[in-house]
Amino acid sequence: MSILVVEDSLSIRKLLLSIVEEAGFSCLEAGSGEEALEHLADGKPLPQLVILDIGLPGIDGYETGRQLKAIAGERHLPIIFLTGARDNDILSKCLAIGDDYIAKPFSVEVVSSKVEAHRRVSEIYQKMERQYQALEVHQQQVKREHDIVETIFANHFEKHIASIEHFRYHISPTSVFNGDVLLASYGPSGNLYIVVGDVTGHGLPAAVGAIPVYPTFRAMAAKGLSVGHIAAEMNRALTDLLPDNMMLAASLIELNSQGDQLTVWSGGCRR
Repeated sequence: MSILVVEDSLSIRKLLLSIVEEAGFSCLEAGSGEEALEHLADGKPLPQLVILDIGLPGIDGYETGRQLKAIAGERHLPIIFLTGARDNDILSKCLAIGDDYIAKPFSVEVVSSKVEAHRRVSEIYQKMERQYQALEVHQQQVKREHDIVETIFANHFEKHIASIEHFRYHISPTSVFNGDVLLASYGPSGNLYIVVGDVTGHGLPAAVGAIPVYPTFRAMAAKGLSVGHIAAEMNRALTDLLPDNMMLAASLIELNSQGDQLTVWSGGCRR
């Protein structure tokens, strides 16, 4: 852990440096606000803690603290102010800009305990930052996988529905992955088969559960089977795949080639 000590009094600065180094921390030092800001200029690494005197020449401690916080942005940069004041307004201002304060004159024990407390807090922040970064990487990976699967499902759906002439449809699911089923296919005699259904459940499991319906329906429709036989074949395919708590509720429709006879089967598959 690196600590930046900003104090215009050389004797006090050296005392603080000796206390901090004795505690096992690496140190940077500055005698003014301008010098402190130089330590963070041009993208230089942030210290993990700043001990900052209020009564600095030039840019005072308050303004130096504000600028240091601005440079840190969303990154955690705790600031402990040094002050000889006992005025509540001054102490409140220290806590409004920074994170803590040490009253002068100070003891070695007070400085050491304050530094150690903020070291523990900094470790927590660093752990949270690492977890946040790992979560972002995971979310990006999930999004990439989601996009790939979405493309596969979209292409799979279009393959089974887009080639049907004079067929218009509108589907408006609440999520990209769902168990909605809408298929249409012509039989060998020109009769039109349509299946409308929904697999129980939500999201990706329901979408995956609908997959066997697609090839089974197409294959059976191509043979010109009755809707009852198609439903039986779909039921067999789903029985081999779905768990006991999932099923497909569907309606199968057959319109003959003359357009004057409609056969409908409605029920549940996977029983």
